[in-house]
Amino acid sequence: QWYRLQTSLGRQDFTTIEDATDLTYTPTADDVGACLRVECIGPYGGDKVVVDTTPIALEPAMHAELMALFGRGHAEFNAVTPQQEPRILLVTRKNIKVRSRLSRLVTSATTLYKQAYDQALTASVDASNPNELELRLAEHKYRFVLESRRQRDLAVIAIRMFAGPGCPTHADDEAEVEEAREDVPEEEAQE
Repeated sequence: QWYRLQTSLGRQDFTTIEDATDLTYTPTADDVGACLRVECIGPYGGDKVVVDTTPIALEPAMHAELMALFGRGHAEFNAVTPQQEPRILLVTRKNIKVRSRLSRLVTSATTLYKQAYDQALTASVDASNPNELELRLAEHKYRFVLESRRQRDLAVIAIRMFAGPGCPTHADDEAEVEEAREDVPEEEAQE
């Protein structure tokens, strides 16, 4: 089983990586900057073996491509929805847009949703589909399929990079709700 080191509320814990149970594992955008751990027991039993990695880094070519996108001030990714509807993810320094894509029948792209980085944003990979990402923008949730795993990872990292560390995520919102629950005295919680 493979695990990812997560930091939440100042605590570090290894959390299970869904469907990562083989001896080999290919890191994704969610693993960049994190340490990984694999735990295994041989086919005939014995002691558990645990191996930790150093923090996962980007490959140099992807790093260079991200720096070029950031230098340009925007990134554009072609994708489709699971229903095969063409979409464009336009990521800029100020906001992120989900747009319909041009076709022979449609001569102009339409912005379907636009959000600044002061609202909750979460971009994550889908462990069960190597080309799919989930994008949560405020209360909206989108699923997109990109042409390759590399394009998917590039899109996720670019979104996180343009949004910056100050952009709230849905995990922040969930942690605040959990903290509020913990702060409620037990008598009030039972009422």
